[in-house]
Amino acid sequence: MIYIILILIFLFIFEHIYWKRRNFPPGPIPLPILGNTLSLAKNPPGYEPMLKWRRKYGPVFTFWFGKNPAICVADYKTIKETMIDDGETYSGRSTLDDLINLVRGGHYGVVETSGWLWKEQKRFMLHTFRDFGMGKNLMQQKILDEVAYLIESLKNSDDLDAHNIQYDIDRAVGSIINSLLFGYRYEGNRIQEFIELKTCFTKHMRFVMEPLTTIAMTQPLTLGKLPVFKSRLDKLLQNMNQLYSAFQKQIDEHQRNLDLGNLEGESSDFCEAFLKEMHRRGGQDEASHSFSVNQLRNMCLDLWIAGLETTTNTVAFGILYYIRHPRAQYLVKKELERVIDSDRLITVEDRNDLPYLNAFISETQRMANLLPINLIRKTTKDTTINGHFIPKGSSVIPQIGCILYDEEIFPDPYSFKPERFLDENGNLKKIEEHIPFSIGKRQCMGEGLARMELFLLISNLFNQFEFLAEEGKNLPSMDKRFGFALQPHPFRCQIRHRFSQ
Repeated sequence: MIYIILILIFLFIFEHIYWKRRNFPPGPIPLPILGNTLSLAKNPPGYEPMLKWRRKYGPVFTFWFGKNPAICVADYKTIKETMIDDGETYSGRSTLDDLINLVRGGHYGVVETSGWLWKEQKRFMLHTFRDFGMGKNLMQQKILDEVAYLIESLKNSDDLDAHNIQYDIDRAVGSIINSLLFGYRYEGNRIQEFIELKTCFTKHMRFVMEPLTTIAMTQPLTLGKLPVFKSRLDKLLQNMNQLYSAFQKQIDEHQRNLDLGNLEGESSDFCEAFLKEMHRRGGQDEASHSFSVNQLRNMCLDLWIAGLETTTNTVAFGILYYIRHPRAQYLVKKELERVIDSDRLITVEDRNDLPYLNAFISETQRMANLLPINLIRKTTKDTTINGHFIPKGSSVIPQIGCILYDEEIFPDPYSFKPERFLDENGNLKKIEEHIPFSIGKRQCMGEGLARMELFLLISNLFNQFEFLAEEGKNLPSMDKRFGFALQPHPFRCQIRHRFSQ
């Protein structure tokens, strides 16, 4: 019996240390069940383990999510050779199919889909947003309307000695994306609706990256049945159902008000445009086309998350860096005084005249480095990466976080230095490796909107207001809250209007 036990232990160790890893690029030894996720949880927000593995194993290594391997590509040269030069091969999306079926009801949306469905829905989304003025003055005006509302709200606030600016940013950005999706902004009695939705989102983004939740997500039909993991899955489903219920309520209202006799007329928001397209194609027949209420509900989820979380967190980090770096604060103010010198709204037409402010935003994006693990892609055919054979259907991660903190590209990478984005003449310079919106065919589809939002929000907030640490309090923390997208810790600050009489 002892020999049998020893043999079983040997076989178990042999399986985990060698056999299951033999056909993959080298990488850290995964723990049974946990894989390598514990290393990230023990070293939040997760940059250092990835950088350490790159130094040890090279720019291509294997990381394990539970029992699922993913090949990390962690240097810019290799990312460019794969994700750009051979983009179609890496255009698939790797998903946890059992989890997707459980949570989303199947492969719907645009983030978690691949192939013809992803291409068709991406094309429709981009076409619809272009009709709404994406990249044009119409879209800028929608953003500026929210900026003006935000500025006026701050001017009239009575708690500017210890103000929660994160809430104001969240509401402003939430109103922008929600007006695109459903045609209304968050004000009046809609504010509570936003608070509930955003609170659910924020908790959910942290919850899905907790080790026990991650394990439950990777094996929901087996380990997910055990009590410790089942409670995690139940909570995840509860969160998702709360989000879906909010979107379904708006979809139902749009369906009731849809004019079926005028399907070719202009649409006021994305939801209306989608429902019109669904009816033009014959209604809810999922067998004949990809437009259905299930698809719409998941598209709204994907667009709401993509349009809100990263933008709000980046702006909040920008304010933190502004407060904590007096020299950068001084240079931003001097440039605004020289170029703008009034309380008028700054527009995208001013962008080229504000090189230091643009450098500040770029450095904020680099330092914020919001995704400790980028979204996973799937190879659409057999390929090789740096001599490693990668079969069709493999999971591959373009590990952007390693690039943004690469000390050879960005010396002293953990220091906030906007000057790294300026040339010797003080002009803004392009750094090819600065890719906060990812890269290739699966890079962020809302990049144009996000760039416009970041510039208009940050430039106008800094032009109108001073942001200072609370009097008598320590500087706000720069530590990041671990989650699917990293978040700043809640903070309050002093706000002073720069043009007050």
